[in-house]
Amino acid sequence: MKRLVTIAIACLFAAPVQAKTYEIRLNGMITRQTSSEVPTVVKLGDRLRLMARFDDELYVDWNGTGFYAAGFPKYFPSSGARYFRVDLNNLTYESSAEWLDGSFAFFEDYIDNKRLAFPGVVGREGRVAGLLGWMIPGGNIPELTLGSASLRGYRECFPGGQTCIEEFSEVKIGSSKFVLDNYQLYSNSYSGPNFEGEWDFENSYFAAVPEPINWGLFVVGFGAVGMAVRRSRPKASLSKL
Repeated sequence: MKRLVTIAIACLFAAPVQAKTYEIRLNGMITRQTSSEVPTVVKLGDRLRLMARFDDELYVDWNGTGFYAAGFPKYFPSSGARYFRVDLNNLTYESSAEWLDGSFAFFEDYIDNKRLAFPGVVGREGRVAGLLGWMIPGGNIPELTLGSASLRGYRECFPGGQTCIEEFSEVKIGSSKFVLDNYQLYSNSYSGPNFEGEWDFENSYFAAVPEPINWGLFVVGFGAVGMAVRRSRPKASLSKL
């Protein structure tokens, strides 16, 4: 009995030490055409889908504010085990299409010894709370302004590196709007109509997901607890007639 309980406790508490993986899922829809140029492959009612999967190195907990954030550097994959992408019809926006080329300019300075990049996603309470970044792919593809969120902070260490001060000074979420329009930059040549749309933050997802090894440990742990409880029950005796 004691041995089973020990196994159960070990399995249930082993999972949190695994490296965390995070997922983001967010949908949006084009709701308004703001200019009357000739039609393109984009039209009213079209839906956008933002998806991402990434590890701790791209994640920052905005300490004390309830917000957290992720930023995706240049050439971060758009498919595979770890990815960031925004899909619109047959178009895919990747992190390298950001006008800063996925540069490390998300924060003024280091936070938790990390520097995160554009494009960025802000989360709160398991959902997306805001977006920032201007996605400008080459060719006849509209620029996509993801959102207007803003986070600022810095981490300053004194000589010797033993004492550090972290300031999480500003959190501005802005609206849930995104914009598709003209922005002639680099090899972009889009000349179609402009649009606005809304992200569905309410039904989005931005949280850590258990890895398969974690699920296995949880199953073993709960199974061991069940066996321990079952063995501890007294056996019922038949009463004499």
